[in-house]
Amino acid sequence: MGSEAKLNVVRIDPDSELVCLILPPKGELIGDTETTGHVQCTDGKPKLLPDSFFVTKHFKTTDTYVQAWGLMDDDSVGLIKTDGGGQYDTHLDSGHNDAPGYKVFVELLEPDSRRWCIRFCKERGDDCNMRDSTDGCEGALGITHWPEAHERDEKDDRHHKHHHDDDDDDDDDEDDENND
Repeated sequence: MGSEAKLNVVRIDPDSELVCLILPPKGELIGDTETTGHVQCTDGKPKLLPDSFFVTKHFKTTDTYVQAWGLMDDDSVGLIKTDGGGQYDTHLDSGHNDAPGYKVFVELLEPDSRRWCIRFCKERGDDCNMRDSTDGCEGALGITHWPEAHERDEKDDRHHKHHHDDDDDDDDDEDDENND
């Protein structure tokens, strides 16, 4: 049988703070591993994505998508700090990837800037832009707000370094412009 590609299943649930990400094999560049990445999830299924990975973790839910994003500790999963990053998504050239309950997803990891993001979309379209992978989370998904961990720590204890932004429209564009 010709197909050796494994199925990568990514999931998200803001209520339980579940996030799954596709990661490259340790010590390999993200852009070189679009078809060989593996899934790690905060619930440990199939493999644990350690809490130490997340310096910050934020969620946003709209009528058309759910996303998670933040800053990461790339050492916790063996990413190369100087890697400019790359994208995993539902395109066939990215391997056999699936996001149950969503038509598409796009994930970007940027170790050199410590940024990560993933968006799950109900329909194909501009909300899950898979065309601008070299533009990172900001260019591809329009994420411009990247609070540092110490900003969150002033408001929250270390246990609560996440944020939920459950709005039904994209009214945070104005806020994003103020945080550039």
